[in-house]
Amino acid sequence: MPTIRPATPQDAASAARLMTAFRQESGDNSIGVPTPDADDAAREQILLAEDGGAVVGILRLYIAAAVPDDAPRCDVTELYVTPTDRRQRIAMLLLAEAERIVRDQGVLELNIAGAGANEGAQRFCRAMGYTACETGFAKALPPKRSAKSRRAEG
Repeated sequence: MPTIRPATPQDAASAARLMTAFRQESGDNSIGVPTPDADDAAREQILLAEDGGAVVGILRLYIAAAVPDDAPRCDVTELYVTPTDRRQRIAMLLLAEAERIVRDQGVLELNIAGAGANEGAQRFCRAMGYTACETGFAKALPPKRSAKSRRAEG
């Protein structure tokens, strides 16, 4: 079963390979990983799916700074699984881990940018509980419950 983990600096080559493949498959011919400025890097998170020692999937999150009186918002800017590893629930595992991470950070809505004309991506988003919106797909996330509130319910 694939494992989902945060990317480390040692994963740069694998991440660049997957991001390049993602862009080429989606019609964007840029190569590698864009270099974010310091502010963007602090708000970006990359998750990798690893199966049998090989990196087979990537999810890139961007957590936007909260505006006053509002929760931070988060976008999935890239979600890609190698063609030979699709239909094995890897994208689902990546997205579920991303939802857990951002919910723990107080994010109440996760957006998946794009999906455009990719019918498979649209079906996946809908199957994961996302609805179409202006920028792609969005899903409201329930607020993280404290241990105290969980004990009171149980």
